[in-house]
Amino acid sequence: MTALAAPGASLIMLEFGPSIFRRMVGGVSRSEVLEAFPGWELLDVEDAPGGGSASP
Repeated sequence: MTALAAPGASLIMLEFGPSIFRRMVGGVSRSEVLEAFPGWELLDVEDAPGGGSASP
């Protein structure tokens, strides 16, 4: 992704909360995101409205 992104590009990521699919589709930690995107800056992490009730 880094090779294809323009300088200064932004990436918005969304991760769903617990659901019946949780064992097949796990979440990701802040440290895992930082490790997966070296050279990128993580600006913000926040919960989506609804208290995590969304499901895939």
